[in-house]
Amino acid sequence: MVRVRRLRTGEPSEVAGYRLSGVVGDGGQGVVYLGEDGDGEQVAVKVLHARLVHDRRAVRRFLAEARTAEKVAGFCTARVIEAGLFDDRPYLVSEYVDGLSLQETVAAKGPLSGGALDRLAVGTATALAAIHDAQIVHRDFKPGNVLMGPDGPRVIDFGIARDLDAATTATTSVVGTPGYMAPEQIAGEPATSASDLFSWAATIGYAATGRSLFRADSIPAVMHRVLNAEPDLSGIGGPLRSLVAACLSKDPALRPSAQEVLDALVRRTGDTRPLEPAPPPPPRRAGGRAGSRAGRVRPVALGGLALFAAGGVVLGLIWGQGPSGSAEQRPAAPPPFAIRQVGQDFGRADGRPYQIVVGALKGRTVVAAADEGKHLVEVWDPATGNRLASLSFPGKKLNSLAFAQIEGKSAIVWMHDGKVWWWYPEGPAVARSFVACDVSGMMTVIDRGAGPEALVGCGPAVRSWDLAGRTQVSAEQKVAGTVGSLSWPGDGSVLVATDARQLQRITPGAAAGPAQPPGIDVDALPGTSLVAARQPESGAAVYDYKLGWRLLCSVRSPDNRSFGDLALARSGDGRDLLVGTGAGIHLWDAHTCRPLGSLLPGRGTGTLALGTVGGGRAMVVDIGGRMRVYSLEGGSSTNQ
Repeated sequence: MVRVRRLRTGEPSEVAGYRLSGVVGDGGQGVVYLGEDGDGEQVAVKVLHARLVHDRRAVRRFLAEARTAEKVAGFCTARVIEAGLFDDRPYLVSEYVDGLSLQETVAAKGPLSGGALDRLAVGTATALAAIHDAQIVHRDFKPGNVLMGPDGPRVIDFGIARDLDAATTATTSVVGTPGYMAPEQIAGEPATSASDLFSWAATIGYAATGRSLFRADSIPAVMHRVLNAEPDLSGIGGPLRSLVAACLSKDPALRPSAQEVLDALVRRTGDTRPLEPAPPPPPRRAGGRAGSRAGRVRPVALGGLALFAAGGVVLGLIWGQGPSGSAEQRPAAPPPFAIRQVGQDFGRADGRPYQIVVGALKGRTVVAAADEGKHLVEVWDPATGNRLASLSFPGKKLNSLAFAQIEGKSAIVWMHDGKVWWWYPEGPAVARSFVACDVSGMMTVIDRGAGPEALVGCGPAVRSWDLAGRTQVSAEQKVAGTVGSLSWPGDGSVLVATDARQLQRITPGAAAGPAQPPGIDVDALPGTSLVAARQPESGAAVYDYKLGWRLLCSVRSPDNRSFGDLALARSGDGRDLLVGTGAGIHLWDAHTCRPLGSLLPGRGTGTLALGTVGGGRAMVVDIGGRMRVYSLEGGSSTNQ
């Protein structure tokens, strides 16, 4: 129960028709009173301090809080009922939550654990997802601003919140609470939604341990620890620990979003059964210390699921038992995936294509392949099986074959002996090159919007080159070990596998993150945070790199040998797929590693490439030296 202080002499007994009975909070900006409306419903009435009435900035900020709070879904914050002026003092009336703050709760009862901690994590992540969906940055998320209401946690106090656009363009100042502020806030940089995720993780850490993760003897020491020290995560167990660690990254770009955190928390149970909501009670006018009345049912969209926000109802769906009280049941395995050949095999009968890439030439889909035996780069039309162009290359293997638009023309690009080479298949059989590395090097081609770049792994560093200008466009970034594989997830970072068989993530202008899980090759699925990696011993694993490289699942090669090739793909029917070759072609669900189907079991298959063929998503696979196209459009049957 909330502690209510009696009104003192000089304090108002009524504001704008709301009768006040006591004080529930007193902060630097204003006083929060417990009040009642004309129907006897309790409300929270926040009034600006009298000493600040003539401070125009304080008045503007107070009124801005009401406007900001009104934008956010009321199921996770305190619904604003009204705002205005009373005796020239701004006031704000909101719903009332009869509960202590998280700070007070932990101080009185000790750290949370088990289901109580899980419910707090889900409820507050839901709140942040809704706040960010409203294009708001809270900027002061902390244990004192989370109320533990009877129907679940509520996030309050939007006094220093800002629109996302304003938060990234306004003149910065250090605002927030040391120990729960993100490093960029302490450094005076603009706060973003990623800053809120740092604060969320610090808050969950406090709830789980009963102490600040960056505790120290003085405020400057706390700020120093936030900027330079690793958090003390002892006392936080299970999958929640990896989520908290990911959100506490010093680099905002490496933190997951609130929705990604929420999705990860929801996936932990695997329970997505529908739940019939209780009928809503008759409409009542609610009241508030920032919070909601129990019994309100409101639909909420979370990760494609229709949930119902009635405090414990939403959490019951995610964490508890079903409506009948039966034990939680795992969802049925997904239906097998339809794998269908498109067209006929093509390529040389005596060929050995060890590099394949899908691209476009003169408006048609083409497949380029590097043939190890013939020392040729050849361009094939998969629709007709005809060879369209070819180019000889020196005796050693080339690597990192890719398509790019260079100077307005379709080009095929590769690495060889430390040089980046490219060739225009529509022109003469002449390749151009420039030196990008003093060793053999690896490469992937990306486009950030200013034209194609070659990201080159050169020994223990990654360099970026403008392909049109043949100039290095950013300083090299060091990694732990020699780069053996590169992948571009499309979010501004680069994923690397090194000769030390460790995965790393780097971002332009920032130091490389620490070596993470084991992996020989790395492949990212653009538009997601999924990463697949071959494992040292005939296996493969899928990670979520935005959630602290959380292991989602792993598989073994069907013949207990190393995979011929491994890739992540998005199917036409929306599935995330893990595809492996070697002893046949095998598909798994990328999130669970449940098998979805196989082709050519036991037959030798090699490298594969993904792309759009015939207007649909497809993969091209080397099968005994010939190439074959399979549709990835999906369906409910499997060709074995």
